Amino acid sequence: TFTLYQTSSGLAANKVKSLTYDNFSGTLWMGYKAGSNGIASMDATTGTITNYSSAAVTGNINDITAGTDSVVYFTAGSNVYRFDAKNDSLYTYNSSNSPISSTVINDVEYLNDQLWIATGTRLHIIDDFERTAVAITVGDAATCDLDSVVIASVGNYSSILWNSGQTSS
Repeated sequence: TFTLYQTSSGLAANKVKSLTYDNFSGTLWMGYKAGSNGIASMDATTGTITNYSSAAVTGNINDITAGTDSVVYFTAGSNVYRFDAKNDSLYTYNSSNSPISSTVINDVEYLNDQLWIATGTRLHIIDDFERTAVAITVGDAATCDLDSVVIASVGNYSSILWNSGQTSS
């Protein structure tokens, strides 16, 4: 069965630009093409849509990923946003207030309790609760060429394995 959801079904706008499904909560998160509409969630069991106008931003919401405990991260323009649906709060990460090295945000993913951000120049990993930065170079340490990767706020780990994301203390 194919079901069409639109404003008459509860969406704030008919143009949904990004989607992510939270397996833990059974929630489908949506980012609108016009970020001024905010984001929305849909209970996958009941089909109930909740719009969050307090998550309204400038620009299209190009990517969205589910964190933990009703927190979602999304991108719009040169910013990465953290929205906490339980507390109805929005926080902005960008190159002027965080270690993000670029105004070009390509992708965002929440993995292993960390936010992974692909920018125009680097890959960042941000732990939302730690504010210390650690830099790791992959490749020739003498040149720090394009193989360099910056990891921000990885917590108290002494190492991280790129292929699995496993950490060790």
